Amino acid sequence: MKKLGEILAKDSGFAKDYIVVDLPTIFSINGKWLPLIRKMIKKADILIYQNIDVNNRFSAVLSTQYLLSACKEDCKLVCIPNMYFRGYWPQYCKNKYAYLTRGYDVCPYGDSNLNSAYEKGESLENVLKNIENEQYYSEETCEKNVADSLLELKNREDRCDIKISDYIAKYYKKDRLFYAVNHPTLQLYYEMVKRILYYLDYKNPEFSSKTNEQDGIEVPIYPSVAKGLGLEFEIKPGYFYKHFFPQKLSMYDWMKKYINYCFEQRPSNI
Repeated sequence: MKKLGEILAKDSGFAKDYIVVDLPTIFSINGKWLPLIRKMIKKADILIYQNIDVNNRFSAVLSTQYLLSACKEDCKLVCIPNMYFRGYWPQYCKNKYAYLTRGYDVCPYGDSNLNSAYEKGESLENVLKNIENEQYYSEETCEKNVADSLLELKNREDRCDIKISDYIAKYYKKDRLFYAVNHPTLQLYYEMVKRILYYLDYKNPEFSSKTNEQDGIEVPIYPSVAKGLGLEFEIKPGYFYKHFFPQKLSMYDWMKKYINYCFEQRPSNI
């Protein structure tokens, strides 16, 4: 949401009419923020939000139902989906070997193949070599993973005013649209903002300047996935974690760092 706010604030038409206020992400909100957020929402002329269930793991007072009850009657409400896509990563899993260091997540995006090999005591070097094989995942597996991910997003969009799954389905082969399952590229952010603005009757959005890519972590795409899906964009080296390592890495070196941080140097007190 923060990146969307940055782009909206740079739109020449929208920025003339509104001041963009970026609220904290749900996981960073503490008790002091709760009454302030509700007060701010009471003054909003437009509220762009994502659906948050009452039984979310943080607080019921952060749910969509509770926060929308604070809005003015004439507040324009725009519900958008969480841009999320597993299609490039059949190996993705929630990483139980992730941890925090200096306030930053280390390896939040899990690799089920490496994790499973580690747990079974298999040679991780051999697994790495297998992963580099263009036959590792079949075409059918790759296509099913994309279809399942798009279906999941479409189901989430049923409660939203803005849709984006059609754009992902059309362009995911031609252009890399995600750096990680929940980190879209600027191309997708700009498309989402255009759709929001169109919904709000801003028909010809103009963006005064570019914002930075959200490429702090770039999860590698397996060669077998690139082949199986027929991806048309070049698979380039990516950041393991730009904050700590400013250089881009090949898939092999990226995976070696993953192994090092998750299994070999993972703090013992976690």
